[in-house]
Amino acid sequence: MRCSQFQQKLVECEEATKGLEMDLRAERLRTSSEENIRALKESNSLQQAAYNRCDELSSALEELRSKHERTSATVRKHVFSENNNSLLYRVLQLSELAHENKQLVKQIGSLKKNCRQNEDNLVQLSDAKAEAMAACEELLAMGFVKDGHKDRLIKV
Repeated sequence: MRCSQFQQKLVECEEATKGLEMDLRAERLRTSSEENIRALKESNSLQQAAYNRCDELSSALEELRSKHERTSATVRKHVFSENNNSLLYRVLQLSELAHENKQLVKQIGSLKKNCRQNEDNLVQLSDAKAEAMAACEELLAMGFVKDGHKDRLIKV
């Protein structure tokens, strides 16, 4: 009988242990959930602070842009009023220089075209000279030209 009582106690202990393990798991889950909730609240708080700071910075940036635009307009107005005549004179000078540059570009284009044409002419002249020399050699070989007159024919 004692053995069965012991076994009964053992079963009760095992059931109690299982219950305690489940309670422990539940407590851990509750604690973990509470920590997660706290972390989430803190994250939300930090996110809201970041949004607020972003709004502040955006407003400050907009204010700086506005000040910059006003300052730039004032500076442009001041510089323009002081240098109006000088600027107009410079614009005229630049316009004249641009016209001169266009003329120079046209002249350069013509010169390049002439150079290419001269190169082509030199090639043709060289080819013609080679043909003339070959013809003189043939005439010399045929006996139509005397050896002393060959140089005169080539020079011409």
